[in-house]
Amino acid sequence: MPGSRKRRNARCPDCAAWHDPGLPMGKRSPSHAEILAEIRTFVANWFRDGRESGLDPDTPLVTSGIVDSAGVVEIVEFLERRFHVKFSDEDISLQNCNTLRALSDLVNSRL
Repeated sequence: MPGSRKRRNARCPDCAAWHDPGLPMGKRSPSHAEILAEIRTFVANWFRDGRESGLDPDTPLVTSGIVDSAGVVEIVEFLERRFHVKFSDEDISLQNCNTLRALSDLVNSRL
């Protein structure tokens, strides 16, 4: 069709995942699965050389040594930028930051 353009996904500079630029996260609430997938991709790219295998929703991140305390700060900053949420100092705990599921639940609680 003349003049019609196909939308292309763009690579996110924060997490290196592919996103549809026509549907920014700020315009709609992402699903729990989308949040979990974005966190998994970010953790894999930043802390595991892109390897997502073995990163299940309940895989311990901090207590297993995948992510250290500085890495938690990186993840929290990514989540705040990507999902336009803010966390308090009290939110940043081992309980909230040790698994992909806990991080996803934390994001969902702020949307």
